Amino acid sequence: MIIAVDRSEILRGLQILYPPEHGVIELDVLKKSGKLLTGHFDNTDKLLDEIEKYDAKNDVAAIYTGLNRIHPATFTRKDNPLKLNNKIARGQRTKSQDIERITGILFDLDPIRTNGDRKDSTTDEEHQAGLEAALWLKDRLSMMGWPEPVIGDSGNGGQLRYLTDLPATEEWSNRIKRALEAANSILPDRFRGKVEVDIAMHDRPRISKVFGTVTRKGVGTQERPHRRSKLISAPEKLEIVQLNSILKLIRAVRPADDTESPIVDKTQIVSPERTKNLAEVGTDPDVKPCIKDIALNKDIKRLEEVAAHEHQGRSPWQLSCFALAILMTRCMSFSAA
Repeated sequence: MIIAVDRSEILRGLQILYPPEHGVIELDVLKKSGKLLTGHFDNTDKLLDEIEKYDAKNDVAAIYTGLNRIHPATFTRKDNPLKLNNKIARGQRTKSQDIERITGILFDLDPIRTNGDRKDSTTDEEHQAGLEAALWLKDRLSMMGWPEPVIGDSGNGGQLRYLTDLPATEEWSNRIKRALEAANSILPDRFRGKVEVDIAMHDRPRISKVFGTVTRKGVGTQERPHRRSKLISAPEKLEIVQLNSILKLIRAVRPADDTESPIVDKTQIVSPERTKNLAEVGTDPDVKPCIKDIALNKDIKRLEEVAAHEHQGRSPWQLSCFALAILMTRCMSFSAA
């Protein structure tokens, strides 16, 4: 028997996953017929009203929200704008070009059904395998520097939801796909043939299960019952996954001679004031006091660490070369004087 909806628990999950700066939330209701109903919300109470209303309908297979942040301009553009209607309607879904930033990575640990029907609910044993695989993957990612995620039960398996702040580009969508593939590859033998990471979760308009709602895959039998999804655990505040942690996962299964350079998203990690200080290092004729000011400001002991604050994600030899280049330039100018 499925317990009644807990509105406060749904709200808790939404508040953790969608901080105020996320802006408009897309809600998608998947009916058993395959029809998808969409609405866009900036009013939390109306969002909860619609979730609660459609969760009670037996012809609804699942309820989702959009994973990534929508660009505000999509609601004001003259050509085919999205509608901010605060209700479910037959509206249009976001497209890749409508996404402003990639703000989430979803690892969906989906059990492989022994009856061969992916559109069916899982057995209790399959369901448990998905949850255990999610906890195993969370621990492994923590060893690679990933922060604490939201851990959830999709109703059929386990899910890990991480906060990101990445450019909404095809390049980064492909990197996330490689990260999902890598996560699937590092699952231990005990999960082989039982659970897999859903690789489809890499595209920018991706949707994610609303925790606290019912998942009604298939007919729903005693062996393969419908279950209510739930939020298992979450930190008080999600931390953003660092770029190098994502690359570390990708490299976990890539050839040893792969030499892709670490990626720096300057819009995420470079603040105007630190950029200004770094520029002063390269232009002020009295470089040593300038470096000292930055060091005192950040309690930094070595020049390499000054560069690290402005260029997170670079390898140690790159940081050293960066620091050395500044010193050599200044020393040469002092000698010439």
